[in-house]
Formats: sequence, C-alpha cells, structure tokens
Amino acid sequence: MAEALEVAAGQFLEHLASEVRASSHTLRAYTLDINAFCAGFANRRGREPRVSDLNLRAVRAHLAELFGNAFHFL
Repeated sequence: MAEALEVAAGQFLEHLASEVRASSHTLRAYTLDINAFCAGFANRRGREPRVSDLNLRAVRAHLAELFGNAFHFL
C-alpha cells in the first residue's frame, strides 16, 4: 500500500476505534477489506493504489471482482 494511503487508512481505523468506538471485530473486518481492496487494485492496475485512486470506478471494479469470485464458492 502506498505510504499516503497507508496513513489515511490508519487514520480512518483510528477514528473508528476512538470516535466511533468500533469493536475489535469491526476494526479487523475493515482492515481486511482495505487490504483486499488494495491487493485487488494492484492486481488489476499493476501498481499499488494511491489516495487519488479512491473513486467510484475503483470501488465498482473491486465489488465486481468480489461478486464474480462469489460464484467460485457455490
């Protein structure tokens, strides 16, 4: 994960922990989701994502990848 995105993700998780008081399970789930998004982006684009890459198109591509993978488990 690019450094600026890693910092932003860390700040988001810290906000969830301190301000929202999210449970450890929620924080772990968000961490896994962020890491999966970054890995999927890197696989599709051939590079790590940057903060500027976080847009609707990237999120839709990630969701489409997740939805497509769901059928592999049926």
